[in-house]
Amino acid sequence: MQGRGVPCGWFTHGRRRANGVASPRDGASVYAKCGRPRLRVPRQAGSANALKRRLLPIIDGYVLGQTLKVFGATVLVLLMALFAFGFVRLLGKVAAGSIPADVVLPLVGLELLRVLGLLVPPAFFMAVLYVVGRMFRDSEMTALAASGVGTFRIYRAVFAAAVPVALASGVLVMFLLPMANQWIDVLRNSRSDVTELAGISAGQFNEYSRGDLVLYVESFSDDRSRLHNIFVQHRQRDRLGIVRADEGYHFVDEPTGDRFLVFRGGHRYEGTAGTSEFSVSDFDEYGVRVRRSEIEARVPPRKARPTAALMRSADVKDQAEFQYRLAFPLSVLAFTLISVPLSRSLPRQGVAGRLLLAILVYFVFMNLQRAANAWMENGTTPAWLGIWWVPLLMVLFAFVVLLTDSLRFVAWRRRLLARVVG
Repeated sequence: MQGRGVPCGWFTHGRRRANGVASPRDGASVYAKCGRPRLRVPRQAGSANALKRRLLPIIDGYVLGQTLKVFGATVLVLLMALFAFGFVRLLGKVAAGSIPADVVLPLVGLELLRVLGLLVPPAFFMAVLYVVGRMFRDSEMTALAASGVGTFRIYRAVFAAAVPVALASGVLVMFLLPMANQWIDVLRNSRSDVTELAGISAGQFNEYSRGDLVLYVESFSDDRSRLHNIFVQHRQRDRLGIVRADEGYHFVDEPTGDRFLVFRGGHRYEGTAGTSEFSVSDFDEYGVRVRRSEIEARVPPRKARPTAALMRSADVKDQAEFQYRLAFPLSVLAFTLISVPLSRSLPRQGVAGRLLLAILVYFVFMNLQRAANAWMENGTTPAWLGIWWVPLLMVLFAFVVLLTDSLRFVAWRRRLLARVVG
């Protein structure tokens, strides 16, 4: 068009318009600029609504993606911190001889699997607080509000991430948590012979059964399954027995489940203190029973029971454990509902106040959940009440915060203050 001497500008139905003037409402128009004509599509009647429909999924995807990214990073950081803490703690037990070294990594992995579902609610709460709070501070929420995107749309985007996260938390707590407890119990019991001997420290006196059994071991074998140069003081019914043996090992009586320390090649002295009634005997093998619970504590059986068994049980403590597990996925939804109003802040307003309030809300929620569980087990609260009221209380608090942040409430508060001052 430039070769034909056509000037730049709008042309419609053969009429020229000045540069920068909008095209007519009806009919196609051509804008010639530097000899490159472009066809401008006429604006349709419902284009604004179509643009809004396209914009909202974009906003949903943006909030969803940012929330899941921050949530994943938060969970990863918490797991790394717990891994380091648990690894150091178990290494201390290995150094003290409480557990064998080859079960450290399996125990750490099972502990991380056990607490993973418990970390999901606080991690997601912090993720929503960070993402929505940053949108408020960067005036993104102001721009969205000017475009017609309200709080309900933000809730829709956040709950699009909260629902699958709550389902994942439910699977972790309802199924993987008791499985991890069972695996920990199996791992400990499978190495019970080594583990119980690992609780004995070489080169020092070890007391069991409230001082009735005193054991001294000079050294262990390489796999810690054998004891060497042993001294034992054993008190039964006011009779004192002393055993000196060259070697010993651990033995489990399968029918009764009793645990024994069996000594080989030694001498036994038995009598009553303060008298001359003592007997001396030699033996090839001599066993002393050691109660298992005093050396290695087992996982509480209720925490290792399957969720389906807890649901069918009529015991109040089993029902309390079931509701305690169910409270974690419900807490994800409750924290999501309350996180949006707690994230609200002005562009120049600090975030310390709302952040401290959010941390306080989280700790109050967790303490109320534990207290409600204890109250239900002790019979302080009725069984029908359970611990359902704790998430409902958080939902009520969220509605109160939303009400206080609404424009109508702010206007009513200003009018009330004006009347009081006036």
